[in-house]
Amino acid sequence: MCKGADKAIRIGETSLEFNEGGKSGTYQRAPRPGRKEPAVVSFGGWSGSGKTTLIEAVIRLLSDKGYRIGAIKHDGHRFDIDRPGKDSWLMTRAGAVVTAICDSSKQAVIRQHERCPSPFDLIAADFTDVDLVIVEGWKAEAPNRIEVYRQELGTIPLCEEVDASGFVAVATDARLATALPQLDINTPETVVDFIITHYLNENVPSKENE
Repeated sequence: MCKGADKAIRIGETSLEFNEGGKSGTYQRAPRPGRKEPAVVSFGGWSGSGKTTLIEAVIRLLSDKGYRIGAIKHDGHRFDIDRPGKDSWLMTRAGAVVTAICDSSKQAVIRQHERCPSPFDLIAADFTDVDLVIVEGWKAEAPNRIEVYRQELGTIPLCEEVDASGFVAVATDARLATALPQLDINTPETVVDFIITHYLNENVPSKENE
């Protein structure tokens, strides 16, 4: 169960059942034959710690090893990827609650909502054909959190400031007073090795099966 919500989620069978605010329903998507449910690893940390830079390096290294990677980022502010005057923008402005655009190589779906979905919602609905989903943001709601911490920030590491039960490791350039595994933030390969060992050791890279 997700905190603060009445949900039942089975990513392996790719179904999401929910009942919130008087609304209920089920999303389903057939999993790719022979594939396991995706692993999920989250990155968090203070602003300016280099989360996105590290995530970019980790995605590149894992992709080079043949893993299919999905990425989800939480934006604490309103964002807009549509452009005024474009057809999809006009459709949304006219009242469409879901707008999609696609070409021969990619697609994008813009869905209007009253609250930000949890990462579990998004994974169950749209990330069933990958080996690993990397999540940035969502704080305590995100699973398997790796804190990104740089000594130059001069702040207290989150894993020392709050309940560290949600953290699984710290990527840092400092020596911290924590029992969590400490990974070299300047050597992304150490983070990749940690993820493979603890979360991908049962998953053969998808690209080896294609």
